[in-house]
Amino acid sequence: MREPQVLVCAQSNMAVDWISEKLVDRGINVLRLGNPTRVNDKMLSFTYERRFEGHPDYPQLWSIRKAIRELRASRGRGQGAREKFHQKIESLKSRATELEIRINSELFGEARVIACTLVGSAHRLLDGMKFTTLFIDEAAQALEAACWIPMRRVGRVILAGDHCQLPPTVKSIAALKAGLGTTLMERLVEMHPEAVTLLKVQYRMNEDIMRFSSDYFYDGLVEPAP
Repeated sequence: MREPQVLVCAQSNMAVDWISEKLVDRGINVLRLGNPTRVNDKMLSFTYERRFEGHPDYPQLWSIRKAIRELRASRGRGQGAREKFHQKIESLKSRATELEIRINSELFGEARVIACTLVGSAHRLLDGMKFTTLFIDEAAQALEAACWIPMRRVGRVILAGDHCQLPPTVKSIAALKAGLGTTLMERLVEMHPEAVTLLKVQYRMNEDIMRFSSDYFYDGLVEPAP
């Protein structure tokens, strides 16, 4: 609520889609970056590609790109024709770039949340962009190496997750032995316990089912919602 825009990431596309859906349901403008084939149906209309193609200036950009393709297909011969051809191509390319920059500027300027996977935050569209805050969801399942990809773009990081539940998926035994199975969240919990906030109310099970895990993992502090 205090910031005009935040970067939201998670290890998997499913996790990014889930949190994006919840934000969209609350009326928050989300721009979803990533391969559209990996995005669920509900979030497709919020992907960069769909929003880009739906922009009012896109038909003009498409026409310019089409004109460039047609010009290249019917390339003129002779010195004078070549110079005129190059001038025309450069003029069209300059106009196309100008339109593309304008569309991108509007799409990113309107979005309150930029959402993508941790690895997806290396997307060329985010080159040069800086954010005040990065929110990493399901951080206890996120590889530390992946967390550092978006972290270089931000001033502070909020990690949400539970290191007492599912660990990250590491298929390489050598990598596991070398420490890749230890997440950034686990290290922060150990090194900076003062930075940790426990969400004490859980909504998934009743008192009898959750009592053991509350006592064993969370010093009996977790309570069930009514």
